[in-house]
Amino acid sequence: MFARLFEEIGFRQTMRYTALMIGVMLAVANLLVSSPVAPKGLAGRRSLISFATFKKPTYLLFVSGSFLFFWGLFGPFDYLPLFSSANPSTAPIALYTVAILK
Repeated sequence: MFARLFEEIGFRQTMRYTALMIGVMLAVANLLVSSPVAPKGLAGRRSLISFATFKKPTYLLFVSGSFLFFWGLFGPFDYLPLFSSANPSTAPIALYTVAILK
């Protein structure tokens, strides 16, 4: 699918449409998921999001550091086929470089 989209609409638009498709499917999955049993005790009375945890600097530093770490780790995977297609020796396997890396 990606190879055909690369040729038709280019790399940037392919990444944008792929991210949109994944985001929509994730939103649908989150809306459809439910707990098999109702939570008891304190868990049943708490809110969905606790904003008090975001006021703690250690937690905020951990969350932002984790975000940047994973963004730096997995972000280059999107560009790996593009870089390998620029090299004539790896051009035939450019679309499979991410699978090979994993």
